[in-house]
Amino acid sequence: MRAAVLVLCLYGLEALACPTCVGPRLGDSSAGDVQVQASVRSTVGSDRVTGVERLEWANELGAGLIGSRFTAGVGLPYLWRRVGDGDATAFGDLTARGSAELVRRESPDSSDTLRLLAGLGLPTSRGSAAWRTTLGTQSVTPSLGLGFRHSDQDWALSAVAWGALPFALPNAPVAFGPSFGTGAAAEYEPWRWLRLKLALDLKQQLAAREGGWALPESQFFVMFLGGDVRVQPVRWLAATAGIVVPLVCVSPGGYEHGRIYRLGVELTL
Repeated sequence: MRAAVLVLCLYGLEALACPTCVGPRLGDSSAGDVQVQASVRSTVGSDRVTGVERLEWANELGAGLIGSRFTAGVGLPYLWRRVGDGDATAFGDLTARGSAELVRRESPDSSDTLRLLAGLGLPTSRGSAAWRTTLGTQSVTPSLGLGFRHSDQDWALSAVAWGALPFALPNAPVAFGPSFGTGAAAEYEPWRWLRLKLALDLKQQLAAREGGWALPESQFFVMFLGGDVRVQPVRWLAATAGIVVPLVCVSPGGYEHGRIYRLGVELTL
């Protein structure tokens, strides 16, 4: 299991000039120019496989475009993982992600949007011959989903459903299984420079195969509760810190998911 995602950001006091002013609907831009965004995201997480702890630290460089009706971006993580007494470092899968607005309903103080979500993961190396120690999926992994969001002046509710289907490279020693999930989140922005988020997510990961044999320890169902704090002192810089806690984890092979800590920085031009 891979632990992944986090955002960091600091500087400036521009947003503090008018913290009580009525701004745009939270997280919703129905008009405006296309923006360019760069990010550094760091994630630390752990899990336990057949009694052996795995600790992973991922640092992802990302870049993308944000428009009023679409988003598009790419990310490449550099991973460090310790399994028992051994450790390894390598680049993870290169991932392209995007979304396109399908339906929008607007009023002066709120909006509802339905978006199509799509992604594509590409392997950067052959990786390990063992599932427990591999740092990449050794697969081409398309994903597809739908996301709904209701935005108001200082709060928002959202929901998402998604699925991913890996296609292993020829002769890959490890073939990852499909995964799918759903989630819901609530956001609140008491001031224009501070945003709080609480999310509940469900994920089902199906078993991987190693040498043609299914691995029950690689299959699990997990329910996550996560919280994020986002600080944006100026329009072009934002920082996010968060934690994700597994509430329920069920696996036929005794897999145990650990906590995930996230930190990151976003720069928007």
